[in-house]
Amino acid sequence: MTVEERLAKLEGNLELVYGLANGLHAALLTLAREMPPAIATHAAARLDKSIERVHADMLASPAPDRSILRSLALLQEVQGVLRAAATSPPP
Repeated sequence: MTVEERLAKLEGNLELVYGLANGLHAALLTLAREMPPAIATHAAARLDKSIERVHADMLASPAPDRSILRSLALLQEVQGVLRAAATSPPP
């Protein structure tokens, strides 16, 4: 496989991952917006505990530090969306 072919394959994979991330983000915002505040509060609290476990598991894995940090940042972003939903009434 040539460098150009490898680059094209990597670009295609990056586009796929980017599309998945955008889709998940849109779904999260939609679901959080429709949640009753009490449910969003409970979900954020559960996610808080989960983040600690995931962090410990990832540190024990061979995952690169950059991947671990990005995963944790994503989980914290989801938690922020849930906390925002907990403080605002559904439409």
